[in-house]
Amino acid sequence: MTSTKHGSKMGNSGSHPLSKALKEMIEAFGMEFRVALGEAEAELAYLNSKGYIDAILTDDCDAFVFGGRTIIKNWGATLSDKISDAVAQRSIGSNKRPQVTVYSAERIHGLSRGGLILYALLQGGDYDERVPGFQPAHSFGLATCGFGDSLLREYQVKGRHISSFLVQWRDEMNAELTSNSRAFIPRSKLRIPNNFPDLKTLEYYVNPLSSATTGGGGPPLDKGEMNLPRLARFCEEYFEWGYSQGLLRRFRDFVWPGSVMHVLRRAALEADAKEREKRARSGNEDRVIRGALKPPRAEAIGTSAALVKQYLPRRNKPLKEDRLARIAGAFENRSRASRVSPRREEIPDPHPLIRSIVGARRHSCTDNLLEYHVEVCPVQLVALTKEGIKGFRGPPREPAKPMRRPPPAPQSILRLWIPGSILHQVHPGLVEDYAMEEEARASKEPKGREKRKADETEDEEKDMSCSRPLKGTQPAPATPRVVRVVGLSANCAHAAPVPAASVTAPHAQRASLAQKEGTSQVRTRL
Repeated sequence: MTSTKHGSKMGNSGSHPLSKALKEMIEAFGMEFRVALGEAEAELAYLNSKGYIDAILTDDCDAFVFGGRTIIKNWGATLSDKISDAVAQRSIGSNKRPQVTVYSAERIHGLSRGGLILYALLQGGDYDERVPGFQPAHSFGLATCGFGDSLLREYQVKGRHISSFLVQWRDEMNAELTSNSRAFIPRSKLRIPNNFPDLKTLEYYVNPLSSATTGGGGPPLDKGEMNLPRLARFCEEYFEWGYSQGLLRRFRDFVWPGSVMHVLRRAALEADAKEREKRARSGNEDRVIRGALKPPRAEAIGTSAALVKQYLPRRNKPLKEDRLARIAGAFENRSRASRVSPRREEIPDPHPLIRSIVGARRHSCTDNLLEYHVEVCPVQLVALTKEGIKGFRGPPREPAKPMRRPPPAPQSILRLWIPGSILHQVHPGLVEDYAMEEEARASKEPKGREKRKADETEDEEKDMSCSRPLKGTQPAPATPRVVRVVGLSANCAHAAPVPAASVTAPHAQRASLAQKEGTSQVRTRL
């Protein structure tokens, strides 16, 4: 979403010097953008209120005043705004991970939109300053009394012709400030100014300029595909790290995980379409997909090379041609297209994108949802990225700071955490194989008393076979036991092995102390 902030000196919407490059980058990612007619928060609030988008990522809560329903705020390593909720702090796990705070209009202490507008008018926002002397408690109390709702209703009916209403409305608020008859605000000597509210600011809040004004702003088309060659070419042109090695290293860390999720999401949508097509053939009128599907292995969509080729295209279309294709796609018969599963050619797949599942978890950072740790073979992603690199930018002349360890090779296996619902729907075979492996592993490992008994039996067998010499044979000459003590101190960490019989008292005491503290590794060789 791009727009011009109220009062900005950068010119009309979309005229910022970085707007063109930003749009190009967004399109390379396959995302859809819209240019707001006015405030970006107002446009996003409209889309959110219609259900076209799930939430608004912003630090500006004006979106609630414009009619937004859900806001994601405070993106960072720690929660801001002096949040002291102990339960929330405990549930987020490690504070080193990015955290957010989610606000919903339904949970803001019951304030309606009219109440939020009055609160913004009194406390100030992007359009005006706070009314002198008014603290949040005063503004919130007056909003709770319903004065914002009456103002909104009157303005929606009469517009700017509400001067007579405002006189009585201000008198009622001043009386409430003095008496606190409804026990919502502390008593005070504050007075509402005679010129409150500013009608121009009220107009901005009640009727913000957005797609709703012009009758546009439909749901997202979701027609774009991520284009790795174009994105690599863009980064090579605009960023100083855009040389070959730098691009591959950063794409592996920050872009390829999103590419894998893009392919998996497209495959999941195909599974939905396939299920609807199946229901239509069987006469089932319920076409709404609820929850994750779990198709049999034989009917899995998977992530074949042909599917990767379709949703991570290789062709470098000109930007104008790509935009025309998107416009044409907007006029397709979407209901018919959603009933027909796409057909694609079979091509060799020597390097499958998703190889296997190697682990599972439920973590607080993803709200304890089931996730699988999958092995990804990035060979196809490397090839796509290299197609867009022209090679006109070389590595920096100044040597980079030495890394603690060298970065992994671009084509080496990449491990990602993927939502379990996606893998159940796209790769049910891999999920079944992992479940069988875990079941077999669990059955082989003895538990509890059986494990202790097995360990005792093993020790007894070692004693019977090694501690006594066979009858009629001479015992083997005693071999001095060698003890290597590692990590005791800087002086003895790399000491040569010494016979156990000759270990001096200080060494023995250090070894005993280190063993108790768990800070050393004692290796014994017979």
